Amino acid sequence: MLKRRKQPHVRFKTPPGEPACAASGARDDRLDLIRGLALLIIIVDHWPDAGLARFTPRAMGLSDMAEAFVFVSGVSLGLAGMRRLLRDGWWATASRAVRRALQIWGAFVLTTVGLVLLRSGPGEWKWADWGRPGSDALLLRSGAGNLGILPMYFVLVVAAPLLLRGARTHPGALTVSSLAMWACVQVWPEATALPEPWRIAWGYHPAAWQTLFVLGLLIGSRLARKRSELSAALPWRALAALAVVGTMLVMGTSVLRDAAPETTTAWARKSTLGPLRLAHFGGLAALGVVACSLWPTFARRWWLAPLRRCGQWPLTVFCTGELFVAMAIARRSPDADGGGPGLAAALVACIAAAEIAQVIRGRFKRTA
Repeated sequence: MLKRRKQPHVRFKTPPGEPACAASGARDDRLDLIRGLALLIIIVDHWPDAGLARFTPRAMGLSDMAEAFVFVSGVSLGLAGMRRLLRDGWWATASRAVRRALQIWGAFVLTTVGLVLLRSGPGEWKWADWGRPGSDALLLRSGAGNLGILPMYFVLVVAAPLLLRGARTHPGALTVSSLAMWACVQVWPEATALPEPWRIAWGYHPAAWQTLFVLGLLIGSRLARKRSELSAALPWRALAALAVVGTMLVMGTSVLRDAAPETTTAWARKSTLGPLRLAHFGGLAALGVVACSLWPTFARRWWLAPLRRCGQWPLTVFCTGELFVAMAIARRSPDADGGGPGLAAALVACIAAAEIAQVIRGRFKRTA
């Protein structure tokens, strides 16, 4: 008698009414929504004296939206990259990663030039003074503005083809290697520090922040290979996430933060993604998974379309927002109401830039 073949256990099941994005190649609206929201919150956090920043995760805990952006970017790249790897092969995947890395590099250079121009008055523009800033921007060692996340993202995208191959063949080894690299940065921060001037200019240690990216990439690649979606988590996962987030929110208050021993400050350091920051984000991510599972179609609401569009054009939105942040800083007189009209105009400009980019791409596709 023929034995029935045992089906592999799929941990991520498609929720009712939700299309299998991994199978069809369609975008996941939930990822676009989270990434778009994270980008706009990052702009709010960077805005000088923004009253709205008192209600962002950075003000209420130990992590901020930078962790969410890197993690969700890893999930998105894992989904799209693994589909391309399985369909077109490794060279096509590597070619796409190189093109994306060049886009990040170009956005960094152009935005750095824009920030330098905004910080110096029109009468101070001298071509002779552009030698050092220009070379710093081209070599990704410029510390202008809050662009330190872009060089780190550039490195991660360049390494993505190798990470995808590892996620396909040896996911366990990739996970252990990623966590080991992060641990080395925590134990030996000086020995693993980046050389100058990249150490100051970047602000994000790639060897530490790659952990969030790799974990997201592993999840995305698993979803792509299993042709499935995130499923509803068990109640105890939600309770555990609430406990972690609640504890970290309390520890993140200014009173306890000032009373904490100096030796624990490194545990929440942003540049090296300290363990407290990682734990706090882990709780937030678990809550996000539960929310996405309980409301699988919420991200498709029509009034959330601007946020989804921002998530589809992260480079455009981030660079546009940082240029507005630079203009606000150059004025040296923020609005009395904590950002007010200026911040609102910046957020509207970010959404408009994403919509314009989408229209331009649509026209190019029609003419191609």
